[in-house]
Amino acid sequence: HLRDDHKDGFLPVSEFVTEKAQLEAKIRALTAPVALPTFKVASANLTLNDSISVNFKVNKDVYDAYENVYAVITFGDSVITIIDPVYHEEDNQRYYFTCPNIGPHRMKDTISITLYGTAYGQEYTNTVEYSIYKYCSNQINKATAFKTIATDLLNYGAAAQIYANYNTDNLANAGIDQSGASASLADPVSDLNLTYATIENPTVAWKSAALYLESRVNAKLQFETDDLTGITVEFVMNGKVFVVDQFEARADMDGRYYVYFDNILPNQMRTPFTATVYRDGVAVSNTIQYSVQSYVVGKTTAGTALNDMLIAMLKYADACQAYFG
Repeated sequence: HLRDDHKDGFLPVSEFVTEKAQLEAKIRALTAPVALPTFKVASANLTLNDSISVNFKVNKDVYDAYENVYAVITFGDSVITIIDPVYHEEDNQRYYFTCPNIGPHRMKDTISITLYGTAYGQEYTNTVEYSIYKYCSNQINKATAFKTIATDLLNYGAAAQIYANYNTDNLANAGIDQSGASASLADPVSDLNLTYATIENPTVAWKSAALYLESRVNAKLQFETDDLTGITVEFVMNGKVFVVDQFEARADMDGRYYVYFDNILPNQMRTPFTATVYRDGVAVSNTIQYSVQSYVVGKTTAGTALNDMLIAMLKYADACQAYFG
């Protein structure tokens, strides 16, 4: 080891040993693992849209401290791998790993998430099991301001289970305190208007308006045309425009097509929207007005699976409107 003090020759053995020990100490200090935050899912919450999503949240310091962080979510037969979670600065700097599109009849089904990551050559995992039922039960037991929504949501889920004949021996609202539930339902009002706005000589005709109720709440409108070329449907709700260009052919009738409007939030089930068919940007149909509550008109007498579900759905919607505005 040559001297580095501008003197000729080599270091004496004693000085070499001392410098070597000091250098090794510095290297150990530089390469020693830093204290890592606990590798875990921090919490979970719900997103309430036309269907329901569960967001599993990971703190930013955890996500940044580990490498190759990703999650595998298992829900029934579905397996979702998420490598690019959505960052939410406004929510205490957390990353969301989301299980989307959960139908109301599956509120008691278990969602399993396993979080994966590495640090300093070591692999880390954290597995959490959750459900919509568990989240709502916690809110009800804490008597939060969300209690009415949580209770009405589980009642809606139980009614949806019965309607779908799904896991009916384990209903979502079994044993749930009902003191926070909505006591009554304001009568729904029909917003249906087949000629909300008209044009001369429309070449596309509206044929029906209903709801799609299998795994989410969508408006399901039917129109008739002999040519789909250049066709789009423009939905307008609260001044916001949604353009749809995907249609489902009706199997038993040529020239009939279904179009779905899936941008209806639960607090908008009593809000009317309009729909107009365009071809290459030019209106070719009259404008129809409809709403979710329109479908419920005449179906509020309890005692049938469909009616009971619609009543519970609209109570949940009204609770959301009261809470979120």
